Amino acid sequence: MWTSFFVCVAALVAVLFVPGYAFLRCVGLDKTISLGFSPVVCIVLFCFLGCALHEVGSASSSIAYVAVLVALCIGVACVKVGSGGLDLSAEIVFSSATKILALYVVFGVVAASYMFLLPLDGPGSAVQTYDNVHQFGLIRSFADSGIWCSFHTTLYLDPASSVIDPIPGSGYYPAAFHLLAAFLVDMFGCGVNVSANAVLFAFTAFVLPVETFVFLRVLCNGDLTSTLFGMPFFAALPSFPWLLVDYWPLYPNIISMVLLPTLIVSFIKVLADGLPLRVRCGYATLFVLSLLCTVFTQPNSAFSAAVFLIPFVVYRSAQVAPGCRGSNACIAKSIAGGLCLFACAAVWVALVNAPFLQGVINFYWHSIFDWTQAVISVFGMTMLSGGIIPVGFLVLLIGLVSGLLDSRTRWFTCSFLLVSSIYVVAASAGDVWLKHFLSGFWYTDPYRVGAFASLCAVPIAALGAKTIYRAVLGALSHFVRNERWSKRPLRIGVLSLCLLGMLGSGLGDGPLASLEGNAAMLNNQAGYAPYDAAKRDFSQRAVALVPEGELLLNEPYDGSLFAYGIDGLNLYYRHMSGYDGADGGWESADSEAIRLHACDVAVDKDVRQDLDDLGIRYVLKFGEAPEWSSSVFPDYVRGDWDGIESIKDDTPGFSVVLAEGNMRLYEIDR
Repeated sequence: MWTSFFVCVAALVAVLFVPGYAFLRCVGLDKTISLGFSPVVCIVLFCFLGCALHEVGSASSSIAYVAVLVALCIGVACVKVGSGGLDLSAEIVFSSATKILALYVVFGVVAASYMFLLPLDGPGSAVQTYDNVHQFGLIRSFADSGIWCSFHTTLYLDPASSVIDPIPGSGYYPAAFHLLAAFLVDMFGCGVNVSANAVLFAFTAFVLPVETFVFLRVLCNGDLTSTLFGMPFFAALPSFPWLLVDYWPLYPNIISMVLLPTLIVSFIKVLADGLPLRVRCGYATLFVLSLLCTVFTQPNSAFSAAVFLIPFVVYRSAQVAPGCRGSNACIAKSIAGGLCLFACAAVWVALVNAPFLQGVINFYWHSIFDWTQAVISVFGMTMLSGGIIPVGFLVLLIGLVSGLLDSRTRWFTCSFLLVSSIYVVAASAGDVWLKHFLSGFWYTDPYRVGAFASLCAVPIAALGAKTIYRAVLGALSHFVRNERWSKRPLRIGVLSLCLLGMLGSGLGDGPLASLEGNAAMLNNQAGYAPYDAAKRDFSQRAVALVPEGELLLNEPYDGSLFAYGIDGLNLYYRHMSGYDGADGGWESADSEAIRLHACDVAVDKDVRQDLDDLGIRYVLKFGEAPEWSSSVFPDYVRGDWDGIESIKDDTPGFSVVLAEGNMRLYEIDR
């Protein structure tokens, strides 16, 4: 299975980078920008194609998608040949930027292998947490139905399932992650969990290093030294991406945040000085593509980018304000910056009060720290893990001072301070107005805001490491006349010390080690798994005893919630929530009658008719819903499933087909 896993990863990396890079280079963008935005081009193309095929009534498939990508590459090659721009004999030159990028990718692969691959219980390991019921289920629904459209999502997409959906209807969901995973399932025939793990590894090991490299290079105005010193930090901070992988899995958020730099970079480039109109329009197009990408990955990344860019907009408005170079330049800049800041605040207030966002803004997430612990976690570069990483604390503190003193880096230093302030409030405040006002765009969730703050900390840490390097280099210049002999060893020394200091948190009970251990626990298929190895084995034997494609009645909170997504069991109940007992509103009358009264099938003609209409002849039970259902599955309400939970071996109207321990497959008597 590992071979299949790495084939999936290699194929996905090629799909994400090769066609998009070729296309963007063809239209005249430089290599760095083309590489950074190539995954955006691929994802937007894939998602639009999925929506278009659904609208015309055609099924999506990996063959169709590959054909489109091949056609794109052939078209690019024809254009380049026609213009005389394709020189296959050209010598390959490895520039300094290329070598630094290679370091980023190597470190990304090593970090992802330790933090993500090592804890897996095999390539088909499945982390069974609340959100992943929907994640695995939607991948399965996409793969089974051939409908890969973010505006038409449900766990009952295929024709046979759509007519038995207990909560009818479909809607929008940011499904780029699920589309890419379904693409791999369709292409290679791998399991849903294998494909999901392959997508996560591809993004954390390959896409994240590339995007961080591009992000730092643009923020630091092309300064390769600063970019180089960001390398030890981007994949060694606990809160991003590893906390969203190893502790609180939020798969769509991960890929959205990995691609977040594209939104920021394209916006900065649009407002950059000295660019021809054609180039500026090109960056504006990339910004629109990146914005569209967030629609398909996770829209709250758009809010994240906007918050990060507030200081940049204020900074640029002061730079271009009328009179900013005259005798009253200071006054002109202050007025322009102040007005811009006021406008940003007005937009923020308007959005906080917007009716369509109230469900998000008013959601409350409990605090996880007191305010002193939250502040310490910011400066200790641990965020949600708590505590301090000594090397991280040192470089961050130096980077903050250095960044604030330099007018070119002051704005993104302020961005870090702004985002960190929002994180401190989200992590430490109770259910108060300020928490909703500042962090409501992220559901007041400290995990999402903390991950965002960690991403913002990387350029500050890079500035700190660069400042240390320049200070030591200046001191050595008094003793070594030829700087060439001291620069390279010193760079290697500072990089090594930062790298070792950050990776030290992966040892003992450090933050990275704790996250890796937690990931191993979550991936233990025989331990922490509502749908564990014993249940999976029983379900496979049960399916073998019933006609192919038979619809099975289940009580979802006994662990069978995961059986559809992971193993493809044709189950009646697949949703995590939405039943009247939990949320109310949309459940069908048939579903409500069945979950409350299925046990009365021998005497209740209406229930029998409901079961017959749906074609349900078998009941799969993994025993009683365990006591921890209400904590792992908060939507479970004891009593709302009595019709299924009350079915026993001696219940009239049911015959035991297969039994093991407290697990049963019943046939409904005719």
